[in-house]
Amino acid sequence: MKILVVNNFYYPYEVGGAEESLRLQCEALIKLGQKVDVLTVAHELSGNPTRVNGVSTHYLRTLFSSGSPLHARRSSLMRIGWQFGGFLQVGAALHTFRLLYREKYDVVYVNNLPGIGRASVLLAKVLGIPVVAGLRDYAWICLRQSRFQRGKNCTGTCVKCRLGCSLRRSIAGCASGIAANSTALLDTFKASRTFTDATSRVIYAGAGQPEDQGKSHPSPRHTNPWLSIGVMGQIQPSKGFELFLQEVSPLLAAGGIRILIAGTVSGEHAISLRERFAGDDVTFVGRVDRAEFFRRVDVVVIPSLWNEPLSRITYEALAYGKCVVVSSHGGQKEIIRSGTNGYVYTPGNGSLVTIIRLLQEQPELIDQQEHGAASSAAEYTPASAASSLLALFESVTAIP
Repeated sequence: MKILVVNNFYYPYEVGGAEESLRLQCEALIKLGQKVDVLTVAHELSGNPTRVNGVSTHYLRTLFSSGSPLHARRSSLMRIGWQFGGFLQVGAALHTFRLLYREKYDVVYVNNLPGIGRASVLLAKVLGIPVVAGLRDYAWICLRQSRFQRGKNCTGTCVKCRLGCSLRRSIAGCASGIAANSTALLDTFKASRTFTDATSRVIYAGAGQPEDQGKSHPSPRHTNPWLSIGVMGQIQPSKGFELFLQEVSPLLAAGGIRILIAGTVSGEHAISLRERFAGDDVTFVGRVDRAEFFRRVDVVVIPSLWNEPLSRITYEALAYGKCVVVSSHGGQKEIIRSGTNGYVYTPGNGSLVTIIRLLQEQPELIDQQEHGAASSAAEYTPASAASSLLALFESVTAIP
């Protein structure tokens, strides 16, 4: 099967876990004997790799590439253009049409489209090529992409997003299939009546196996008199770092735990948290190698307040054999089985403190969760995700 994957970022431009997950799935599809091309934004005018691990990459020069998150000093105008200026990019649309017409793909798999636009969906439809939409956030129905504002999750689609995303929702009708990365995400789109006629699948992205898998690394609790708890991600309000630190403050005061926070400390919110909470027991380490991070912690907490579809850090923590404690918001809880490979808690109701105290008092439970984590990680791999994707592609191409 000949597949075109459309995404605004692709290796070596990866701004988050979504891009890495997509790259690993593309490479896994290659191993399954498929031909995979990627259409992405030319963030630099030259020097871009055109073939990586069997995946051929085509680059679009777009009007608003300097509005992408890669540019720290992007202007407000370019930010808006990156999000909403796809319909102005006539040259990019013509390039996309020529590529689709020339290569005659069997299926087009579209993912994150800010900066690149949704022309590929319409053009594929015109040429009779089935389109599958990969869902990793709420961008098709939410202007903020998160359905989270003023510290709360949206319970429905507001008038502003309904109007602002009306064109996106109409284009969504061109898709023959959707691949959502969690049931929570898929259910939200079903409730919004978007992609109503598309064949839908939940496909868990998974994570690759650690490079140092098989090597023995002693857990910090075996060499230190405290329980080391790690939190990793973008330090912003929706991620729940502040409430997490507030909830565990009694445990910090009592001693016996240490907190390691990994993530870039930039922006007013992140700087404020570091100023208020950093100390001997709470360390902000900035960006850090993931393998090093996991070696330094006993337990990984994912304290999301927004209905995060399913963070990549959850898969990675399992792959590194860590006990994972996740917020009940979003899709993380779908792959965490309480008492088997981690625990699920509700932010703000005291259950997080109860879980941590339990692990302090019965450290043998951590050993059990670590074993369960390593076992369950084998269920969530790029190879299994690619197999499920291929089955979805085959089903939509078989539709007359």
